[in-house]
Amino acid sequence: MGQTGAHQSVRAESIPHVGRCQARCGTFEVYLGRLIAAEAGLLEEVTGTELAVHPAITMGKPDTLMAATANGLRRIARRLFWPRPALYLPIGILRHGRKGNILQPGFELYISGFPRSGNTFALKAFLSANPDTPVRSHRHIPTFVIHSIKHDMRGMVLIRNPLDAATSWAIFTRTPLKEALQYYQDYYSVLLPYHKRLFFVSFEEVIQDFGQVTREFNARWGTRYVPFENTDENVASCMSEIDLEYRDEDGAVAEWQVARPSPARKPEKEALLGELNRSASLQKELRAAQELYQFLAPRPLFLPSWPRHGTRTTQSIRLRPAV
Repeated sequence: MGQTGAHQSVRAESIPHVGRCQARCGTFEVYLGRLIAAEAGLLEEVTGTELAVHPAITMGKPDTLMAATANGLRRIARRLFWPRPALYLPIGILRHGRKGNILQPGFELYISGFPRSGNTFALKAFLSANPDTPVRSHRHIPTFVIHSIKHDMRGMVLIRNPLDAATSWAIFTRTPLKEALQYYQDYYSVLLPYHKRLFFVSFEEVIQDFGQVTREFNARWGTRYVPFENTDENVASCMSEIDLEYRDEDGAVAEWQVARPSPARKPEKEALLGELNRSASLQKELRAAQELYQFLAPRPLFLPSWPRHGTRTTQSIRLRPAV
């Protein structure tokens, strides 16, 4: 489960495809990114590898060009600011108010991870067994984790296979699947240099036996938190709390957003899988994200296969060759 040890510097480019995916952006983004990086004296570290021209820059329609440019700029900003808590701090406060203050103290441990990776259930389960414990969670940027590491704060980083995490996030936010996959890559690639100092927990371990997660967490950090008892009653109680937090204007559960499995999202998930099956570029993004997952996940619990024929479930995704 948890990965421990001394600090070890690992560049994203050391994992095949990851460096290339981090550096993929358009000519305008390249120009602006180089200006930003040169001003900060961080050009080599920010770019990492040779930058390629995004197809939308040279042959896309204006709306596609604007979307690609905005996403490219967003990724440049992530690579520049996310690894540097002091630089990110004013941006985080400006964008998210108090929640964006990554330096804010007052917690004993953190539960962090890419969105839709079991963050909400992990928090509910932990607090049900350890009420009133100050926990910092749902800071879905790696900057918070990096700051916590540098100040010897205890915590866990949740990680889910990118296919399920990205499709769920795309549905939740109504953003393109490609951007969700790139967000996944950007999030975990920033944590690569610190992977030996982090306690990673897989999504499967969170939902199957969070009590065991807590016991291993205690062993890693020398803490004495009470393990969650994974009974049907306790799990149902956590799910009920989650449902209460995801209500629409009419008081009904917002099934397309609620942080638990929902059959209401099945049609949208199938549509995204169909898009993935038909797109070579999406499959490339998924493979890059999968390489990060394989490197960082505590054990290879789930790895999508790539045979010839398609399927309609993310748990056993099989991709057809894209044309």
